[in-house]
Amino acid sequence: MLTKELTFVSEDDAEFILIKKELYIQDQKTILGFLNQTYHRIQINDILYFEAVKDCVYAYTNKHQYLVKEKLYQIESKFPDSFLRVNKSYVVNIQKIRRIKPIINRKFILMMTDDAKIDITRTYYLIFKEYLDI
Repeated sequence: MLTKELTFVSEDDAEFILIKKELYIQDQKTILGFLNQTYHRIQINDILYFEAVKDCVYAYTNKHQYLVKEKLYQIESKFPDSFLRVNKSYVVNIQKIRRIKPIINRKFILMMTDDAKIDITRTYYLIFKEYLDI
């Protein structure tokens, strides 16, 4: 377990800016996300899914979309009990799946709690079925 250290720097206007250091607290309940030029500590249970778009990874909650520094494979290995890879661009929070709709050609469509629809591709189909024992 790494230790995370956050430093607060005061500016002339008396606002505090969160600055991330190389070594930081690596608890298993939060992840650091960037939104509106500010770093936010996001509770893992609040995240619905992660999406990779080009070189960026975003964490989606019910209210916001945060930029995170972790890659999808890192998120998978960091939170294996909560998150599962379902295609090359998405890692979903298993607890935030509202419905699973089977479709032809060994695929599923997930309906998330925010009404987002995410495809489970054939590559991840059997892994998903085994994980959920369906």
